[in-house]
Amino acid sequence: MRWPWQAKAAAPERRAGLAYTDAVTAAFETAAGGTSAIGQTAALEAAAGTYARGFAAARVQDAPPDVLEAVTPDVLAEIGRDLIRRGESVHLIEYGRAGLRLHRAGSWDWRGGWRRADWTVRLSVFGPSEQLTRIVPFDAVLHCRFATDPARPWHGIGPVAWASLSGTLHSGAVAALSRDMSAASGYVLPMPPEEADDDDAGSLGGLKAVLAALKGKTAFVESTRGAFGGDVRDAPAQDWAQKRIGPEPDETLAGLHNVTAAAVLSACGVDPVLVGLTKGDGTLAREAFRRFDRLSLQPLARTVEGELRSKLDAPDLALNFDSLRASDFAGVARAYKSLVEAGLTPDAAAGQLDMET
Repeated sequence: MRWPWQAKAAAPERRAGLAYTDAVTAAFETAAGGTSAIGQTAALEAAAGTYARGFAAARVQDAPPDVLEAVTPDVLAEIGRDLIRRGESVHLIEYGRAGLRLHRAGSWDWRGGWRRADWTVRLSVFGPSEQLTRIVPFDAVLHCRFATDPARPWHGIGPVAWASLSGTLHSGAVAALSRDMSAASGYVLPMPPEEADDDDAGSLGGLKAVLAALKGKTAFVESTRGAFGGDVRDAPAQDWAQKRIGPEPDETLAGLHNVTAAAVLSACGVDPVLVGLTKGDGTLAREAFRRFDRLSLQPLARTVEGELRSKLDAPDLALNFDSLRASDFAGVARAYKSLVEAGLTPDAAAGQLDMET
């Protein structure tokens, strides 16, 4: 098989140990790709994970054998996750003795004119102690994008980048709650003050040791109401009543967390019901999944499908998501029956339901 870029001069290649400066550069480039505080929230991970698992469930069909072998569920899951988290996903296409291989890039930088065919990209693929850096033409990489700005068409933009204010608000709520939850926690037992020259200091120290070693057992102790012979004004108001100290998250802040999490999920095209953020019965959950499948997952998959077809010389390649609909056969069968009874031909009814007869 002849690949689009094989007629061109061999691209420069560099294999080297991952030096400290390269590691720092990679970290900055990763940050520029969209990793931020919002990237550490459960809402974004729930959305990214939902797409990743959805893409992994797709079956690649009508493609050459080497393409079927290379476009694995892992590769599709990586693409789905990257599109939500970073807004774009880049894989180096390599065809050698081992056949076709797709290597996920960790960082990249585009160059070229306004014609996309003239673009080149300097990308790096990272290993534990080594990195591979190449400068390759546009046709030598898979470049899947969630969305783009016409002023920067080479740069993919993710949903939380477009909805950055909502993302910032949500990450701020999560950070505030996290700080609240990091407060010291435990139980305290109010005791009268212990004077350094108090004759009872030794016995009070022994009492503390007894309390620390109780472990559910019973101990007979003197009342604290008498202040152990000291000033009764120093005695606790309640006798042997321990008090809990610890985080007390604000209810308004907790509510804001849920509201902003739902906004982030919605921006990503995932119904909050689908990930359990809001309650819903089975019917509502199935409808939420149907909307996600038809309005979010499959339309985004069509853009990925187009890139795979173009770059891997597989014009008939298709991503089939029928396995995700297996649990809804009963509902599809009822809809099919209703359409046929309404006067549609079997083929027309199947076409309405996107199913095969």
